Amino acid sequence: MIKMKKRLSCALILALTTGLLISCGSKNGSVSNAGGNGAAGSAKEIVLGHVYAEDHNINRASLQFKDYIEKESGGSMTVNIQPNSVLGGDEDMLEMCAYGTVTLMTPSVASLETYAADWGVLNLPYLYDSVEDAFEAADGELGDYLKSTLDGTEYICVGFNSNGTRNMSNNVRPITCIEDLKGIKMRVMNSSTYIKWMNALGANATPMGFNEVFTGLQQGTIDGQENGAAIAYTSGFNEVQKYFSVTEHVYDMNAIICNRAFYESLTDEEREIFDTGIRTYMEDWQRNTEVSEDGEYIAKWEESGCAVNYLEDDKKEAFREALTPLYEEAEANFPEAWEALSKYR
Repeated sequence: MIKMKKRLSCALILALTTGLLISCGSKNGSVSNAGGNGAAGSAKEIVLGHVYAEDHNINRASLQFKDYIEKESGGSMTVNIQPNSVLGGDEDMLEMCAYGTVTLMTPSVASLETYAADWGVLNLPYLYDSVEDAFEAADGELGDYLKSTLDGTEYICVGFNSNGTRNMSNNVRPITCIEDLKGIKMRVMNSSTYIKWMNALGANATPMGFNEVFTGLQQGTIDGQENGAAIAYTSGFNEVQKYFSVTEHVYDMNAIICNRAFYESLTDEEREIFDTGIRTYMEDWQRNTEVSEDGEYIAKWEESGCAVNYLEDDKKEAFREALTPLYEEAEANFPEAWEALSKYR
């Protein structure tokens, strides 16, 4: 089992969250047992937490997953959706998921570096030529290997969906080349890989929880951020940013993480329903929707008054060349993950 950091603080979060879930029950379904197993004869509750706004495709996929699970299980399973960072950021919810307070979540793969460092290979920029290559890797040998790194932990990875094609926004200048990043305080996830590559490109990497980014941009604690166009727009970042640069530096994936004890408590029939719901809505529908809506959300950034520019292909290649030492480091440190990844590049 994982030796969780900050046991005392997590226990306090657990107590507070249980009360929060009960108070939120009238909106998303009542909560009789946050851990999910329930008393004899009661439904098994899936508490699905995520950081996305209500109109983001992750939440829309979650609603369809909820409808499917509750209908197909005949009420033996229910889904309680907690969107929009109600329960905190990915790191907070991963701790809660270890305890069973959160049953199911969709953290960016960057959040999992803390638990298995091999996941860091997915967080380097310009690994793939297309988002389709990224999906193929996640569904293939690379995804299988990364799932195996969580064996023996409180978590099981039941799939992957899309966290969007990541781009950069900021309040200093458009990003048209590496030199434009110099000195910009750029928010990154709390990932050693993200911190390394952002600093290597000349920016000042500033780790920060996603639920703190809007305020950080508004108050000037950070100059910019990098995320998919959809999540950044639906989170309101366009309201506090001047420039949006389509850098397409990471085809980011979310791991769909379930509390292992809950998953193993399912009957064969329930597990088949659960797995089908994950594959149909949380993976296939969500990925297709994220990709199809990406251009629409870039247009919305421009319509909201932000200056939008596109990074040219030769400039992307310059980014790749600048990051060669980090690619070589990843290959040396995580040979199995790198070998699996290389088959899809």
